[in-house]
Amino acid sequence: YLKLAQDTAPGMHRYMPNAGYTETRQAVAEGLSAETGITFSMGDVVMTCGAAAALNVVLKSLLDPGDEVIFFAPYFVEYGYYTDSHGGISVVAPTDESFQPDLDALESLITPRTKVVLINSPNNPSGVLYPESSIRELGNLIRKKEVQFGTEIFLISDEPYRRIIFDGLPYPHIYTHHNASIAIHS
Repeated sequence: YLKLAQDTAPGMHRYMPNAGYTETRQAVAEGLSAETGITFSMGDVVMTCGAAAALNVVLKSLLDPGDEVIFFAPYFVEYGYYTDSHGGISVVAPTDESFQPDLDALESLITPRTKVVLINSPNNPSGVLYPESSIRELGNLIRKKEVQFGTEIFLISDEPYRRIIFDGLPYPHIYTHHNASIAIHS
């Protein structure tokens, strides 16, 4: 450590940009572009200390007091705490007997105060992967509700387990299914 502390190279001792080092953000953007076939730039990437921090930053940025965040049961228990911490109201949507999103139930839960629909796939704790058809239908439903209420609803995908998939199943990314999409990686 002493040797590092004595290093006089320009820029060696400085704070990093809040969004993360540009070279790191660029590398992540290039990886996402290769993985999804969609062009990402470093401006599309913000680095945080883990998925929990990222989700808190996003919710802090999006929520006004009383805005609703909908997530599907079963869910990662901290979603409720994160939502509450930023003035939001948690709304829990049911899933079917296979733990897949019940989109009919979701439709009845979306209100003019809904700001976020939060998904977690593969889901913690059930392990269920939401298929691309469900993500597509979810995006269609959110757009329908945006038009109905004249609001913007963000689709946030909490994806810390997206690379832990068995049976050779492909991971369905959200980006092409809803314009106001934010993916949280870990």
